[in-house]
Amino acid sequence: MGSVIQHVGSLGAGALTKLTTNTLLGVQVSVLGELIGLLRHAGADVARVLEAVAATPVWSPVAGRVAGSMLAGGFAPQFPVELIEKDFTYTVDTATSELMVPTIAAARGVFRAAMQCGLGKANMTAVVKLFTEPTRSA
Repeated sequence: MGSVIQHVGSLGAGALTKLTTNTLLGVQVSVLGELIGLLRHAGADVARVLEAVAATPVWSPVAGRVAGSMLAGGFAPQFPVELIEKDFTYTVDTATSELMVPTIAAARGVFRAAMQCGLGKANMTAVVKLFTEPTRSA
């Protein structure tokens, strides 16, 4: 999957690395979905705003692909909502309490809401629908 092999520690550290990676991805996806919904609601030119943000150091390499998918409505499953939610659950379980990881727990709630709206099989970027379609609600 990657071009570099990195030793991250003893048995189990690789699984934690995978959970960390997927959790960070899921948090970014949920925030981008919310921001796109907010920008649309405010009447902003979403693409132009995101293009400006992309020129700053806070923009991650994956954010452009995620935002592009959301804006284009490209929700063919690559990494489905239900799989990201599963990884969030493992991450919260590892923390032993939502109180230890409140931001992660909140992002998991976004993906759970998406599943309740029938988006479980759709690509993770479909969570944007919770914030952009009037009939859906996070």
